[in-house]
Amino acid sequence: MKFKSVRNGQVAELVSENDKQVIIKLESGEEKTLSHATLKRWWKPMEEELVEEQPQSESGVIEEAIQEEAIEAVEEPAEETEEVVEEEQPIQEESAPEEPKQEETKSEKKAKTEKTPKQKRETVSGDHPLKFFIEQLAIERGTKVFVATVPSFRSLKVDGKMYMAFTFNKKGVTLWMRSKAVEELTDYKKMNHMFDARVHFGEDNKSNKEKITKLLDASLEFQKNK
Repeated sequence: MKFKSVRNGQVAELVSENDKQVIIKLESGEEKTLSHATLKRWWKPMEEELVEEQPQSESGVIEEAIQEEAIEAVEEPAEETEEVVEEEQPIQEESAPEEPKQEETKSEKKAKTEKTPKQKRETVSGDHPLKFFIEQLAIERGTKVFVATVPSFRSLKVDGKMYMAFTFNKKGVTLWMRSKAVEELTDYKKMNHMFDARVHFGEDNKSNKEKITKLLDASLEFQKNK
């Protein structure tokens, strides 16, 4: 089954699906894993392509796309796993008869399981001091902070247009910017997106605040000059 993107017209073929996610293959050969909600919102079956839809403004499509991506880009720490090291068994003397192995009872298996409980994943959702710092910077410059439907996502706007966005949790913030606006100011993670430069900040200190200020000002100036 083939699907077509409502954002950029890309065509993809369904590879597999289960209750939680689907895997599609783009024409370039790249495979992407999507939630069912994302597939339904942004990809239409080819047979539905001719159905007339209500047109959406370009800015609205862009903003909804970024919010959808923010849901899938929530920064969660990788679950830590403990390495299990088997104890070395003592070498038996040749003269000692081999004792028959006894099958473990259910109670013994349960006791072993209880000795090594799985470590729970740490919850990282929440606010961060740099979140409030960025929002204050935007307000001081006469721009707006847009609170999206995604709780951990904020977009910054000037004259109704986004010039930067960021996601956050209690461990830090990640700025979403145009690489053309900030490429001379910082190293960044390159993404396949309109806001293709991502920079993460974890510490609430003077150095990070100064750098965030420069990046925000550069992004704002870039948008004003477009």
